[in-house]
Order: sequence, then structure tokens, then C-alpha cells
Amino acid sequence: MTGDLKSEGLKLSEHLQHAERVALACSGRLTPLRRHIYKCLLIADAPLGAYEILGMLDGVGASKPPTVYRSLDWLIGVGLVKKIESISKYIAKTSLDDSNRMALLLCESCGNAEFFDAASVLDSLGNFAREKGFEEHQTVIEILGLCSEHQR
Repeated sequence: MTGDLKSEGLKLSEHLQHAERVALACSGRLTPLRRHIYKCLLIADAPLGAYEILGMLDGVGASKPPTVYRSLDWLIGVGLVKKIESISKYIAKTSLDDSNRMALLLCESCGNAEFFDAASVLDSLGNFAREKGFEEHQTVIEILGLCSEHQR
């Protein structure tokens, strides 16, 4: 998860209310399935794969991979979920995240993912790309390694 719900001082219900507002602002609807998937990602201890989410549906929506992938794509599109490209897993974004300016630390042992502010690095990379005449569409910084609890 992008951050511990308790450390952010927000309740799960507040995150879900935020998700409802985001959906409305995007002229969309947070369907029961989308809401359930977002909630699963919010409460997860680590990023989840689509098939892990599929196993957590508990009768909410159709239990088929395309349904989960479509819902995840929608949640990504409105900015509520981020796909971690290197491990093909998903993480909930909260109202406090600005993932366009963030990067991820990924523990290879426990699977924990933690966002960190990477604005200056991303600015530098963006400037370099523009100087080279390159049109940037997306920059993803994911650092794989071991968290402090799993180092030898």
C-alpha cells in the first residue's frame, strides 16, 4: 500500500469517500466491484496481483480475470491505483499521494512497496529528455532491494 492508513490519520471509510469523489469528478462510477478492488488494495500489506485480487472478490462481481483487469484499468485511469510495472502488481493510491512525483522502493523479500518523493530526480530526468528532443509520456522509478527488516 502507498502508506499506512493509520499513519496518514485517515480511516478506510475516508479513503473510500475520496474514491467516490474521484469517480464522480471523472464522470464515472465507483461500482461495487471497483470499490471492493480498491478496498482490497487499501488494506493489503503489500502490492497485489490481479489473480490475488480475483481470489478476494468474495462474490462481488464476476469472478473472471478480464473483469478484474478492466476494473484495475479503470481505477488506474482515474488515479486511484498504480501498477508496479516491474512486478506486475497493483497498489492503492490515497488522497495524499502524488504519484506523478513519486517513486517506489520495493522489498524483494516481503513485497512491501513504499512511495517516496522523487520530484527533483523526475524533474532532472524530464529536463534531460526534453533537451534530447524526446517527448516523455511516463517516467517510472522503481528501486528493487531489501527493506531494513530483511537486510542481512
